[in-house]
Amino acid sequence: MSKLKDEIARTRWGCIGFVVLGGPLIMMLLCSGWPHIDHTTEQDAKDRYTEWTGLPWPQSGKIIGFGDDHGIFHLSSEGDYFFVFEVDDEALEEILKRQPESPSPEEWLFSDWQQGPVPNEIGSHRRFSTNATFSTHAYSSVNEQDVSRAFNSAEIFYSASERCCEGLAWHNGTLIVVDPPENHIWVCDWDY
Repeated sequence: MSKLKDEIARTRWGCIGFVVLGGPLIMMLLCSGWPHIDHTTEQDAKDRYTEWTGLPWPQSGKIIGFGDDHGIFHLSSEGDYFFVFEVDDEALEEILKRQPESPSPEEWLFSDWQQGPVPNEIGSHRRFSTNATFSTHAYSSVNEQDVSRAFNSAEIFYSASERCCEGLAWHNGTLIVVDPPENHIWVCDWDY
């Protein structure tokens, strides 16, 4: 009987230790993106562009960067999703002729196309890279200097949508930047 009691006590403390120490650690790792599972694909970026903007994916569109730092299986609701793609002159003109359409017009709308630079309160935290320790960043050939050049240029056009609460300006949003000098389209969606 003593052996049975010892076994029960040992098992009980092991279970308590796992619940107290192991459970939160495992949940933290899963929510932060561990183990790394890359669920972001080029097709996801193309689908999201059409879904978020109502604009068709341009025939000449070539993705040069995309990523997601929401974490594994999107268990973490906070983060950025971004993609950058290159288009020809014809596609760029076509994009600027059409106003982006919100997939949820009853909740949020895109602004009209506006000439740059992107206001600091909208663009200052958009990094077009995933600096999170664990992310599902696929790849990006753009860098911070590219982002800064594009967002601070008077030659770009942008449309933005704020999707959050009063008092938390640009806490959640979507931003589309059309960069004619480089023929790049920058799209970022964030929620924090």
